[in-house]
Amino acid sequence: MPLLQLSIANAGVRCRTVLTNFSVMNAEFMRLALIKDFDVYDRDLLGLKLRDRIRLTLERSGFHVRFFRDRCPDVQPAESFLIILKPMLIVERELDIEGRKMLISDGSIIGYLLDKDFFEFAGKTDIESAIDAYLKRNILEYQRIWAVILKEENIKQAERVLLNSITKIEKKDFGFLCHDGIVARTINRRMSIRISRYLAKRNVTPNQISIFSFILSLIGSIFFLSF
Repeated sequence: MPLLQLSIANAGVRCRTVLTNFSVMNAEFMRLALIKDFDVYDRDLLGLKLRDRIRLTLERSGFHVRFFRDRCPDVQPAESFLIILKPMLIVERELDIEGRKMLISDGSIIGYLLDKDFFEFAGKTDIESAIDAYLKRNILEYQRIWAVILKEENIKQAERVLLNSITKIEKKDFGFLCHDGIVARTINRRMSIRISRYLAKRNVTPNQISIFSFILSLIGSIFFLSF
């Protein structure tokens, strides 16, 4: 019996070691987003907290998201690091960024995309000093993204920008190009944006809208057939 217990214990240790090594290997292939946390992220925007909006956008872009408040967050190895040190709302649905990039919005630097070698700098000092040391040794390209730097007094502006992002937008080197036609811009969008604002603040889900549309179409069909 003691031998059996010893064998089971050794097997458990081996399993834990394998799982630990597997986790480390997975971490090295992970894209990690380190977002400095701010009180403004507690604010609601169209039925969802700003913190959750940022998380969803970055997770759709393939990042594992971590918010931090300390100057020296616990950084683990990763394939790449997205670091955002200013309070902001990313308006783009997904971020298409690769390599080493300095992220620009409205003429301001709002974040950095760094390679896995940033891990060598991150554990030695605070995060901002680690970025400065990394930038002295590496050249970063600029990439514009559609974002709003957040303040307590411009939440309404961020809401308008987010609603206006419903339009058909194509990202160009010189900025963003709108593909909506004249009727869509002057009539359809004005109505749909107001409806979207109203519904978003009341936590109405897309499935509920689909069911309502289906029922409305059935009622319309009945009236049409009756006449």
